[in-house]
Formats: sequence, structure tokens, C-alpha cells
Amino acid sequence: MKLIRKIVSYGKEVLFKWILCPVMSLLPTKDVILMESVPNLADSTYAVFEQMLKHRINTKYKFIWWLYEDSQYLPRIENVEYVRGGYNTLKLRYYECRAKCIISNNRFLLAHNNRQKSYYIVHGSPLKSVVGYYSLPKGIHYLLTGSEEMGKISVSELHAYHAQEVHLGLPRNDAFHRPPREIHDMFDIDFDKMIVWYPTYRQHRTGHSTAAVHAFPILHDTKEAEKLNAFAQANRMLIVIKPHPAQDLSFIKMQSLSHIRMISDQFFAEHQITSYEFVNASAALITDYSSIYYDYLLRDHPIALTWEDIEEYRQDPGFSVDIEEYCKGAYKVYTTDQLIAFLKDVANGVDSLAELRNEACHIANYSNDGKNAERVTDFILKTSGVSV
Repeated sequence: MKLIRKIVSYGKEVLFKWILCPVMSLLPTKDVILMESVPNLADSTYAVFEQMLKHRINTKYKFIWWLYEDSQYLPRIENVEYVRGGYNTLKLRYYECRAKCIISNNRFLLAHNNRQKSYYIVHGSPLKSVVGYYSLPKGIHYLLTGSEEMGKISVSELHAYHAQEVHLGLPRNDAFHRPPREIHDMFDIDFDKMIVWYPTYRQHRTGHSTAAVHAFPILHDTKEAEKLNAFAQANRMLIVIKPHPAQDLSFIKMQSLSHIRMISDQFFAEHQITSYEFVNASAALITDYSSIYYDYLLRDHPIALTWEDIEEYRQDPGFSVDIEEYCKGAYKVYTTDQLIAFLKDVANGVDSLAELRNEACHIANYSNDGKNAERVTDFILKTSGVSV
């Protein structure tokens, strides 16, 4: 069955690449803006979309949002249409060939003629290496990155020398410059401080696995999880775990605990809050080799990095930067006890790495003014020919 699906998928790819797309791209462009993100309606693409709605671009142009998964939480907005299905869906590829402006941050959506402009907003500044896994294909004109330093690394990692590098900051990070949203009513317990835990993937849902042995760091058995939960409960903390979108969740077996909760992308849709708006309400971040480390530097709150499998991660997929140097603004934890020690500091207001964290922030982020979405949107409107 898998072999049959692969053959069918390959056949569709050949059909679109060599026959249908070349024909459809000969047609005039339409006043359409095609957008993509993972999860649906999220990340930097969504921040640009919101900015465009402020300019009322949807009164002149039709927005097409490509959805990876169907959802019951889709806002009804004038001149906004949702396209569901895989990449080789006729409707999606039709708009990819005819949209005047294309904006993506996960799947590479390409311009097929010189009347179109395609923009790729990276879905994270580089920490993990992607060399050998994928590269930026031709058909994308602009690579929008978080800072000049991050841009240079992204160009090298993605082999994106054909695209124009533009470093204006990541639009999704503007959430850290807004007042925190109220999140207490999203949970059924009382707590004083929320700690977010955003791990990167160990086993990719496409089948690729890193060299890491454990699917989830630190909490390898029930006793360790219960120890951390007991500390969180005693200190009126809530620890919220959000697995990486690419993580194969079948590898993670997390028991239900009072003060350690696991959420999915559906949680954000249900509560009408973006992932980074949610993170902005936190007192501290736990992560590892995820690009959220760079972004959370703007929040200027303590960060702990679970470091126990760093040697395995060096082997596969490896790192695109000097990981020790770039991550010097965070606590490195290898055990549950060290993680609890970090959380004790958070509870007591101890933040000894603030200065180093701020040094890293200036390298990873173009600006700390909360206007990334405005800058990126203005650039897209100017270079794509989309009129306000």
C-alpha cells in the first residue's frame, strides 16, 4: 500500500511539474495572495496576514490560505478562502502558478513566472543544521530572516544564494511586545507562574529520526515526572509542554499530572490565541535546540536548555552554529534535579544570566521594537507590486 501511494504521489508530482504548472503559468496573474504556515494560520505568515488586513488589502486582493489539516476554527473573513489538501492538489497548484504574491514559511511555495513574487519567511533562525535535508529551491525571490547574522547562516544552510536575503526581524516575535494575554482561565487549576516547555523534535513525523535516544528529554520515567510535578505543585507553578509540530507523538507517553500539562496546536485555535501570544504569558522557557530560544530572548525572561542529548544531536542532524557560544545566555540542565534548581531560581526571582542573554538577543534579532510585521509587510507590498 505504501509503495502504491509513493507511485501515485510521484506521478502527480511529474504531472504538475512538467505539464500542468508550465501551462497554467502562461496565464495572466490574478490579484491573489497565497499564504502558508505550519500550523494553520500561524507563525510569521499569519502576523503578516494580520498586518495586511489592517491595510484592507483583502478589499482588492483575494487571500488563499493553504491548510495542511482541516479545522473547525477558521475565521470567516471577506475575500479569504481556505484550500485544503496536499501540495499536489489542483486548486493549490493553480493558485501557486497564478498568484501575484506568495508568502510561505514551511513548505516552499514557488513563483512560476516573472510576473510573480515569492517570499520565504524562515520558520526559525538556525540552530539545527539542515544541510543535506533540504535547500531553498529556485522560484523563491526573497529570504526573510531574523537578523543579518541569522541571514548569513540561513543562506549558507539553505544554499539560498539565488534569493535576495532580507533581514527585518521575524514578524511572529512582535507578540513579545504586547501585554501578556490572560491564560489562567484556560486551565482547571490555580497557579501563580506558567513555565512553557517547547522541545524540538527527536523523531520526525516523516520518518527521519535524530541520533537522540529518548523521545522526550529529562522526564524518562514516571518517578522523574512526578518529582517535577510535586515541585511545581508546591510552588504554584504550571508547566505546559508543547511538542514540536514535526515530532512523531507516538513516541511520547506522557501521563496526566496536575501541574504538568501537554497541549497541541488545537489548544491555540480553541482559545483564539497564537502560540507566541501564549508563550508571552510565561515566566520562563524550557527548550533545547529549538529556534524558540532566539525568539524568547526578546521576552527577556530566564531560559533553560535541556542539554542531556547534545552529543547525540551533534551527530545527527548537527548544528549550524557554535551552539555553546550562541546559547550562552541559558541554563544548561541534564537532570530533573538541575531543572528543579532552575525553577527554584525562577520562583525566587533569580536571573543571573540576563546580561549574557541580552548579548545573544542583539545577534539573533534585527530589532527589539515590536515592528517586525510592519517592516516585513511594507517590504512585501513594495516589492510585489500589491497596492494598498
